[in-house]
Amino acid sequence: MAEHTFLFADLAGFSALTEAHGDEDAADLVADFCDCVRDLLGEYDANEIKTIGDEVLLTEATYGGAGDVPGVELSRHGERRFKNVRDPVRLYRAARAGRGDHGRLIDPVCRMAVDPDRAAGTLAYDGATYFFCSLECARAFSEAPGSYVA
Repeated sequence: MAEHTFLFADLAGFSALTEAHGDEDAADLVADFCDCVRDLLGEYDANEIKTIGDEVLLTEATYGGAGDVPGVELSRHGERRFKNVRDPVRLYRAARAGRGDHGRLIDPVCRMAVDPDRAAGTLAYDGATYFFCSLECARAFSEAPGSYVA
């Protein structure tokens, strides 16, 4: 059985960006982002499978493709089982080298990294404090917190 590497490349904070700059500018950014990703496909013998909003799903035919990529830091993000897939799928988080989310928290709604000192809002729920990138995310969380935290 051949192993493959799958990658969802997406824009972190896209929901907040759209809210702040509007749909037209956000759509232009997505088009530029997808073009940049497509320009790199040949370098890594990868193929585009599809785009979903601000995400591009790619596949690469060798497991080694998830290894050393110049300028990218990979960190293990656990494993997940999927229906009709025999073995667990290993998940990794990729970030530009030297640009990790050190000292940042994750907005539970959009999953964007949030600097606690610059958060648009905070809410307490079930004994924990949550930080948000935008008031839109804070509102969504306040309406249904159980949908965003386990």
